[in-house]
Amino acid sequence: MSEVILIGIDLAKRVFQLHGARSDGSVAYRKKLSRGQLLSFVAQQPKCLIAMEACATAHGWGREFPLCQGCCPLLYFSLIFRWAG
Repeated sequence: MSEVILIGIDLAKRVFQLHGARSDGSVAYRKKLSRGQLLSFVAQQPKCLIAMEACATAHGWGREFPLCQGCCPLLYFSLIFRWAG
């Protein structure tokens, strides 16, 4: 089984939805985590790209994740809508 190369995070106030994807595009996991579980879970993952929608709280989380991982781009809604469509 190949490693996760992308973690997509849907940010919310209390519960976060995570989607891990492998290099072939297959789903590695889908998780629902609380605010307290998020950083510890991300820290345990192999180094990969973390993608989030650009919103008010994303900038704060974006400063936290590079301490655990590496690259953390913020995606604008119009880009996410194109991917989902």
